[in-house]
Amino acid sequence: MKKGDFIMKHCNRRMVMSSIVLPVLIIIIFISGCVSHVKELREAQDHFNTAASIENQIKAGDVSGDRIVLQARASTSYHLALNTASGLLQNKKQDLQDDGLLGSAYSLKALSEWRIGNYAAAIATLNVVNRSPDIQSQLFPRDMALIQALSGLIKIDQAALHMTAGDYEYENIRTLLIEAMEDIDSGMTLARAGDRVRLYLALARLTAVKNWADLRGEPEKYAKDVASDFNKIQEISQWCRYAVPAWDAFEGEVTRIDEQEALLLNQYWGKRLAIIETCPE
Repeated sequence: MKKGDFIMKHCNRRMVMSSIVLPVLIIIIFISGCVSHVKELREAQDHFNTAASIENQIKAGDVSGDRIVLQARASTSYHLALNTASGLLQNKKQDLQDDGLLGSAYSLKALSEWRIGNYAAAIATLNVVNRSPDIQSQLFPRDMALIQALSGLIKIDQAALHMTAGDYEYENIRTLLIEAMEDIDSGMTLARAGDRVRLYLALARLTAVKNWADLRGEPEKYAKDVASDFNKIQEISQWCRYAVPAWDAFEGEVTRIDEQEALLLNQYWGKRLAIIETCPE
C-alpha cells in the first residue's frame, strides 16, 4: 500500500498582498475496494479541492458570479474538509495509520484550518505533526515541505491583514514577513528538486518580499506606528538582503516549467518587484 500523496496542481500567478492562493491538492490513494475511511478522506480532499479552485478563480479574476457567494462556497467547502478530516483523526486514526494515510489526514486538517483563518488551530496541528515521528513517516517530501512552510504562509496572511487594517507597528509587520520567508525557505529545502511545490513556495516568498516593499514604500498607510528614525535607504538595503535570495530561488525553479509560463511569471514578478534595479551588485 502506498501513502497518501499531495500533488501540487495549480500555482496562481496573481499572489498579491491579500493572501497566498493555495494550489489545488490531490490525494492519490492506492487502495482497492471501498474502505470507509479512505472514502471519507477522498471526500474531504474533494471538498478542499473545490474550495481551492474557487479561491484560485476569484484571485485570478476569472469569475462570472457574485464574489461574496463564491467566497462563501469556498469557506463552506473548507469547513467540510476540516470537519471530515478531524472526524477521521478522532474516530479512525488507527485505520489511517495502518493504511499510510495519517500524514495526509493531518496535512489536510492543517491546511483547511489555515484557509478558514483559524491560525491558532493550524499551528496546533503542525505542532502535533512535528512531535510525532509516526505522522512524519507518512508524509511525502512535498507534503512535509508544505507542512514545514505553513507557519510562514500563515505569517504572510497575518501581516497582510495587519497591513490592510493599519493596526500593527511597522517593526512587528516586518518581523512577520522576515520570519515568513525564513519558514518558507526551510520548507523548500525538504522538497525534491523539480517538484512543483518548490515553485509554489518560491512564489510565496516573493509575495512576502512584495508586501515588505509595499510596507516600506508607504509605511504611514500600512502601519500604525513607524519609528522616528525610520530611514528608507537603510530599509531598502535590508530588504535587498532578503529579496535577492528570494528572487534567485524563484529563477532557479521557474527554469523547470513550461517556457511560456516561465516567461509570464518572470515578467509579472520582475515588474512588480524591480529587484535587479533596486538591489545592484
